[in-house]
Formats: sequence, C-alpha cells, structure tokens
Amino acid sequence: MRVELSGVHVNRDKKPILRDFGLTTEENEYLVILGGNGVGKTTTLRTIAGLQSLHAGDVLLGGESVAHLPPRKRSVSMVFQDNALFPHLTVGQNIQQSQKRERTRKERDAEFNEITNRLRLDSLIHRYPDQLSGGEARRTAIAKAMAKRAEIRLLDEPLSALDPVLRPQLLHDLHQWHSTSGGTTIHVTHDGEEAMQIADRIAILSDGQIVQIDTPTKIYDQPVNLDAATALGCPAMNLIRCKDPSDQIGVHVDVPSTWPSMKSIRSESVVLGVRPEDLRITHSGPDPLTPKQCLSLKVEVSRCWRSYTRLRLSTIWNNQLIEISLDPNDQHSSDLIGDLVPGNSLEAYVSLDRIHTFEADSGLRID
Repeated sequence: MRVELSGVHVNRDKKPILRDFGLTTEENEYLVILGGNGVGKTTTLRTIAGLQSLHAGDVLLGGESVAHLPPRKRSVSMVFQDNALFPHLTVGQNIQQSQKRERTRKERDAEFNEITNRLRLDSLIHRYPDQLSGGEARRTAIAKAMAKRAEIRLLDEPLSALDPVLRPQLLHDLHQWHSTSGGTTIHVTHDGEEAMQIADRIAILSDGQIVQIDTPTKIYDQPVNLDAATALGCPAMNLIRCKDPSDQIGVHVDVPSTWPSMKSIRSESVVLGVRPEDLRITHSGPDPLTPKQCLSLKVEVSRCWRSYTRLRLSTIWNNQLIEISLDPNDQHSSDLIGDLVPGNSLEAYVSLDRIHTFEADSGLRID
C-alpha cells in the first residue's frame, strides 16, 4: 500500500514543522526518513498515523484520502520511540491487546507464538515493562506492532538508546518483518549508517521539507546539497570552504586549471566536499604523471586509530580538521603506517572527479 502526503502543513505553537511537505512511497517499499533533531521526522509519522492534525494538505493511503479518519480506522501500526507499552500489562498481554479480534482464538494463538519466537520474547511473556531491559522493551513494542498486521508500519527511531551489540539483530528483525509481511515500512532515524543498511530509498529531511529522496548509493555519490552530503557517511564528508579574493571567509585552494568546475570557483565562494575514503596520502604527492587531475593538501597528522575494517586518520590542514579513511590492507597505506604519528607532515591528495562542489550560500550542488 502506497503512502502519499501532498502539500502538508503542520504548525506547532505557530511555528511551522512541516512546510508544503510532499512524499510518495513506492509499492512495498522500506523507506527511511533521515534527519537531525527537530526537522519533522516524528511529526511526519504522527501525521500518517492520524495522531497529528493538519493545517493544510492531504494524506492518502492506498490512493484514498484518510485525512478525515481517526487513527483506529487507518491500516497503520507504529513503534514509538518510548515504546508506548501498557505498564499494567505483561509482555504477552501487551502483544495480545493489539491482535485483531475477528480472527479465531486458534489463529491468534498461532500468531502470538510465531511473533514471540521470532523476536525471542517467549521466555519474557509474563514480565511487566518495568522488568525489561531496553532491548527487550523495544522488541516488545515491535511485537505489539506486528500483532496488529497493518499494511503500513511506522518506526520512530527503533534503534535509539540500544547497545551497539543489539542493533544488528534488531535491524535483521525489522527487515524480516517487512519482507515477510508486504506493505510499506517508514522508518525514521538520525543515523546515516543505520539508514544505509536497511533502506530501499532514503528521504533526507531538513527544516520541514524533503531535500532529496533516492537510493542510498545515489544520495551518497550525488548529494544534491550540503544537508544531503553530510547526512550519510562515517566519517562524514570533509567540507572545505573556498573563497574568491573579495571573500574573507574560507581559504584559498590551489586547484588545477583543468578542473571543469574551476570557473565556478573563481566566480563565487564554494564548498568542496571530499569523502574521507577518497583521500590518499603519500610523502611525495600524487603520481607525477597526473598532477593536473588531483587536488593536493599538505596535512599534519593529529590522530590515527583502527576502526573496524578501516584505518582512521585525523589531520590538520589550514587549522581545519580533515578526516581520512584508509584501507589497511592496501599496500600503499600499509607502507605508510609507521609514519602516521602525531605531528608528522604528509601530502594528501584526491582525484578531481571525486570532489563534490556546492554553492556556499545556498548549499546547492554545482555540476
């Protein structure tokens, strides 16, 4: 079932939260809405669920307007950030409370057993919410939403406040729920890595509006503005503000004249965006045969540490922090590991075709 929001305006205390907001999901899609605090993520879910009144616009589920319908008449289930469990009911009773009564007792019992087994809650069904860990309470909230068998599932920061060791299993649980149930899942988070792992598409939300919606790979490789550029990636994209002679903010960057975007850089202040994994380091600079295809920066090592499968390097260039991410199994990188000590100076370079450019004022991408 598709979800469509059209021209939605939501205000709170006379402050706009969603502004002419539009969103259309694809059939059976797992969509992640990604953004920072206060940009309207939870408000979007509450609007779809019927828990938030509209000041303008429409909400359509399966092509039918539901703006006038109360929450109970919408085929929607929601996992709230605070879990929203009934404190006076056990885990089992919380789940059973959401089951559809028109089904037979035998069908409900079979469904209950399947859900509790899938989410590893079968040994916890007699406990009360205040006797659960954070991960157990979150799994109970998900089980409660599963039991409703809704065609649209809304997940409000489902992995927030969970220990990192619990996240992969719960991500798997959410993906399995979506893939075996059909329908549409809309999951909101502030965590770009989380979004990259599970989304069919990601919608970047900023200041009450969606600035880009596309596959994770497309947004990562071609962000339309600075908000989208910094939403994905760990470490985040390095941003270097350049300036023309009349601009007192930013730095001068020695960019080869062969770069197609050189005209833009000379005519206005821009921001260069460089992914940490696209930077290389050397003692002698880039390959002398290709100096016109590279941007070089003289950097000083600040910190170096191993982060899972990558070698992370924090460096300083023109008093600005530049993050570099290296593959420790790469021969060139491994040869330089002994030199990656605080205070050492190295040459960092990046191919021009891996540099993103943005207007400094509007934040829009320059192609």
